[in-house]
Amino acid sequence: MAWLVFFLMTALTASLGALLLDQSASTTTNMLQSSESLKEQLRQQDEKLHTAQTKLHEISQQLTQMEEAASKPAAISEQIQTQLKEDREKQAQLQKEAARLIKWKEKNNAEKLRIQTEQSQIDAAKRQLEIDEKLVDLDILTAIVESRVQKKIQASAQSVNAANPKPAPEPAGPLKGADQFGEAPYVPAAAAPVTVQVAHNDSKAGSEVLARKNALTEEKKKWLAKQQQLNSDKKKLAQSQALYEKQQLAYVQAVKSSQLTTP
Repeated sequence: MAWLVFFLMTALTASLGALLLDQSASTTTNMLQSSESLKEQLRQQDEKLHTAQTKLHEISQQLTQMEEAASKPAAISEQIQTQLKEDREKQAQLQKEAARLIKWKEKNNAEKLRIQTEQSQIDAAKRQLEIDEKLVDLDILTAIVESRVQKKIQASAQSVNAANPKPAPEPAGPLKGADQFGEAPYVPAAAAPVTVQVAHNDSKAGSEVLARKNALTEEKKKWLAKQQQLNSDKKKLAQSQALYEKQQLAYVQAVKSSQLTTP
């Protein structure tokens, strides 16, 4: 009986052990299957994540390229606007410089015309002064000659008068011949003293000639001063013209460098 009980207990224990082993094996198998399934799911998720990351990276690159492509026209447009602004400023400066040079040239031309006109006036005045001086010199020479001639004539007249003195009147006598009939007796005429009309205005004429000479000298000094001032103006004009030509050349070079047309 005890043996039977022991046998039954052993059999029951073995049965329970086998059952437990089967359940444990089944559980282990299930766990292994679950683990493999989980690993597969994780692997698939990793693949999906990698694929998503790859696509995200591609999208990010595309966005970057799109942003760069979008920013390039803006940058180019900004550069173009900046260049156009600089060109407009340069053109305005060149136009302003051109206007200044034109006014400068007109001023130089006007000054040149004024100098030429005044030079013509001075030259004409010089020629007239030369003529007047020659006339005055001729008048002076004529006055000197006339004065000498008059002095010689006067001296000659005085010599003649000294050689032919005036005779004294004869005393009255008795009437003779024709004198009885009331006629005066014939008396030969005595030689009359030689007289010379000497001009009394020699001194006055000489003073007038000298006054004219002095006036011409003062006039000559006045025109000489004008000529000196005009020579100074000519020098200033030459300096101004040289500086103008230098700046004009610089302007032309600036126009060429900016590819603009000279106005």
